[in-house]
Amino acid sequence: MRTSTILAALLAPAYNLAQPTLDATNTVLAPGPVYLINVSSIVDPGPAGANVVWDLSALAITATATVTLVDPADEPDAAVLFPHATLITANDLSGQVKGYENTATYIDSWGVFNNNNQLLLQQSNAVRELVLPCTFGTTWTDTDEATYFFGGSQVGGRTGTTTGTADAYGELILPFGSFTNVIRVHLEQSVNDNTDFGSAVTTGDRYQYYLPGFPAPLAEIIDFTSVSGTDVTTDQRVQWVNELSTALATRGDASFDLSLSPNPTTDRTTVVLPTEGATHVHVLDAMGRIVLSIVPALDQRTVMLELNGLSPGAYSVRVQGRGASVRTARLVKL
Repeated sequence: MRTSTILAALLAPAYNLAQPTLDATNTVLAPGPVYLINVSSIVDPGPAGANVVWDLSALAITATATVTLVDPADEPDAAVLFPHATLITANDLSGQVKGYENTATYIDSWGVFNNNNQLLLQQSNAVRELVLPCTFGTTWTDTDEATYFFGGSQVGGRTGTTTGTADAYGELILPFGSFTNVIRVHLEQSVNDNTDFGSAVTTGDRYQYYLPGFPAPLAEIIDFTSVSGTDVTTDQRVQWVNELSTALATRGDASFDLSLSPNPTTDRTTVVLPTEGATHVHVLDAMGRIVLSIVPALDQRTVMLELNGLSPGAYSVRVQGRGASVRTARLVKL
C-alpha cells in the first residue's frame, strides 16, 4: 500500500498542466489579421480551479462573423472616435467598431461605435479588459465612465465597474480540436446607462479562454441581463475562433482561397467564387462598414465589383459560401 501511494505521488505531476501566463510577449493585439468568429448558443462556462477540462466540443454554429484588426492610422475616423486606441476591430456581423489600447501591462477598451444605429459609446475612463502579466489567481477591479453620442451630440452617459479574475486553467475542447495550457479570465461587469432614449442597468459575466501565443480568446462565453423599468433583455452567447489555421490569417492571405483580379485596382475587380457558390459578396471599409453588396445567382462563379464610387484605400472583400464557409481577402483601391 505504501509503495503504491509513493508511486502515485511520483506519477501525479505528469498529469498536471503547468500554470500558463499571459504577458506582453504572447498576448499582443496587432493590426493586420482577420478573424473568423463563430457564434453559438450559450453553454455552461464550466468549473474554476486548476487542471480543469472545459468540453465545448458540441457547440453548433448559428452565425459567423469576420473581425478585422485595423491600425488606427489607416482610418481617419479612428482618431476622433477613440483617441487612445492602438487597435481598431471591425465586426461585419454586429456592425460594431471597437477601440483598444494594448500595452505591456494591460489591454483596455475605449468604446464602441455601432454602424447600424450610428450610436457612439466613447470611454473617458477605459474598461480594463486584461492585466499583464496574468496567471492563475491574478485579479483586478476597475471603474469606468463613458459618454454616448448620436449625430455628434451628447445623448447620455455610462458608469460601470469590472472585476477580473484568472480563475482557472486547464484543457479547452472546441469542435475543431483540444488545447492544453489554457487560462480562463472571468470578467464580472455592471454598468448603468442613462440616455435620452432611456435608462438601464446591465450586469453579467464574460468567461474568456486564452491560449498563450494566441492574441485573442479562443472562446468567450457571454451572459448579460439588462433591466430598463419593467423590461428585461438578455445577451447570451458563445463566441469562438473558427480554426487556428484561419483565425490569424492576414488580410489578403492565400489561405482564404479567394481570388481578386486585378488587385490593386483603380475601378473594378473580379472575384472568383468558391465552388459551392456564394450567397453574398460584401465589400467593407477599414471600419467594418459594408460599402458594396452583391447577391450572386445560384450558378454564378465570378462577380465583377464596380468600385468607381469608392475612395482610394484598403477594403475587405467577404464572400459567404453556400456551404456556410466564409472567405475574406484584402482589396486595394488606387
